[in-house]
Amino acid sequence: MHCHSYRSLLRLKEPSMLLRCRKDDLHSVESVLDSAKNEYAQKTNVHSPEVVVDQIYLPPAPSHHDAHTRSCAGGTHFQGWKNCV
Repeated sequence: MHCHSYRSLLRLKEPSMLLRCRKDDLHSVESVLDSAKNEYAQKTNVHSPEVVVDQIYLPPAPSHHDAHTRSCAGGTHFQGWKNCV
């Protein structure tokens, strides 16, 4: 998760962004976010970006009980002012 977050920050190259994830993944995302932001800042020689974790979550994991419900296998969605990953 750390590597994915760092690469997403690097691709966006923006000072602030919004991050969305599944509610079930929130703890995992928060546990690597600071280190990903610090690595980004160190390797790009810029200030650590502001990342706001959105309270609107991606859909939950697929369910065997209802195959027609919106679902998401996981991952994160980073959105900056100009771009999104």
